[in-house]
Amino acid sequence: MSLPTKAKRDALNTALTLQRNVYLTNLSIGSNKDKVVVSIDTGSSELWVMSSDVSCATVDQLHAEDAPTIPNIFNDLTEEYACTENGTFNDKESTSYHFLSDDFSIAFADGSVATGQYGRDNVGVGNVTIQGLKMGVANASSIDVGILGIKRNDEYDNFITLLKKQGYITSAQYAIYMNDKKGNILFGGIDDSKYQGDLTTTRMEHSAIQINKVSLSSSNNDTSIQSDNQDVIFDTGSTFSTFPTNWIKAIGESINGTYDNNEMAYQVPCKSTFNDINFNFKVNDTTLSIPISDLIINNERTNGKCYLGVMDESLIGSTIFGSDILKHFYVVFNLDEDKLSIAPVSKTDEKESQSSSNESRFSNRSEASSQNTRTMLYTYCMSLIPLSIYTTKKSKSAKKFTVDTSAPVENGVFDQEGYVKYLVEHIKVDNIVGNLGDEISVTSEGNKVVVVSNTKFSGKYLKYLTKRYLKKNQIRDWIRFVAVKQNQYRLQFYSVAEDDDEEDEE
Repeated sequence: MSLPTKAKRDALNTALTLQRNVYLTNLSIGSNKDKVVVSIDTGSSELWVMSSDVSCATVDQLHAEDAPTIPNIFNDLTEEYACTENGTFNDKESTSYHFLSDDFSIAFADGSVATGQYGRDNVGVGNVTIQGLKMGVANASSIDVGILGIKRNDEYDNFITLLKKQGYITSAQYAIYMNDKKGNILFGGIDDSKYQGDLTTTRMEHSAIQINKVSLSSSNNDTSIQSDNQDVIFDTGSTFSTFPTNWIKAIGESINGTYDNNEMAYQVPCKSTFNDINFNFKVNDTTLSIPISDLIINNERTNGKCYLGVMDESLIGSTIFGSDILKHFYVVFNLDEDKLSIAPVSKTDEKESQSSSNESRFSNRSEASSQNTRTMLYTYCMSLIPLSIYTTKKSKSAKKFTVDTSAPVENGVFDQEGYVKYLVEHIKVDNIVGNLGDEISVTSEGNKVVVVSNTKFSGKYLKYLTKRYLKKNQIRDWIRFVAVKQNQYRLQFYSVAEDDDEEDEE
């Protein structure tokens, strides 16, 4: 139930439950308050959930092409599962739901995919209700749990932005406390009982912070791994962390590991004790540590063997500290100021929790679903960046801009250069294909394809080409944005039908 304005506070606290290093929380969506469990993710910025009529598929049946091959020991994918086990949202029965024409599609590094449509509805978390939150409603999925992304979204007002705009918090900030069983996330405040010592604060750029002085230490030996700065993404949606190759080599050899080429990881003696070895890094002048034993995995996929459970950065493209590391720290993300604060997590919950805001907090006392939920491999999934199209309007000229979608596109894969070429060859100005002149330019800039116009063109057609035409028959004609590796993006598509939308109005 939505609280009246006068009852709103400046912090919101909600429970998290751990399942296979993925942290889950409860949502209630729509006029019927459909119960849905989602993964809390600091590495993405959108909410998406399963539709009540979703078609569940295995990754073999529904997958992203050119996704990197994840070694077996890091892959939590199951052959058979029900993607409805975590709850679904019946948008057709919700009187408060507003359908949006945009197609929703997301592909992850493990090859799993979800697609559907965007819409808006009211979403409850804890004891508050966010009005009119944009979300993806998946009608086909090879993923079994939806995601609540809480990173800032530069394209529209997402969950964290609306929490602030609707008066529930005074700052776009959240603090995450995780341990081996459960935890909580506090929006808009800081809980001083959840950490030891002082918080150290550093600047975030593109969701990453800089660390340095990476090392191993034990009672009788210290090993330096890297002294200079390294950009690292702190991502609760990542099951496993990803390290640079030289880090993995240094750690693996230090703990008497042998490199397994098939698993792309160091196999280590299971009988060894690593309790006296710490993995250390510095944020500013503060040294932070975790026991190296928490990075050792021995599960049903390792066949009784033990491995250093850290993936190579070359598979993903970024250094990521996932939930295996973050559970040791209290982490505060301040999106208003682009800052991250961190301190070792408190070992007890004996003290009465006090928000640094000194105000009452909304509290969700119920834990997230205890269903037998199977979780996907979310390593870097949430940080996967699809190919983006940006438009800039510089004047209000009446020149007509369209994209020629009358001819089907041949099956195949476009790299970034090929996609730019395709756009250039299909753009029309005043009904002349390729008539770009000085009005429109299409270029590659870094990892983006940028479309700039000095005319008043219809953004609808660019949007239609990139988000609807090339993906409009999502189930039959799979269209996928794929991040092959860092700064390398591809668009793969099949059997694209003729354009059936002749209008080009704004």
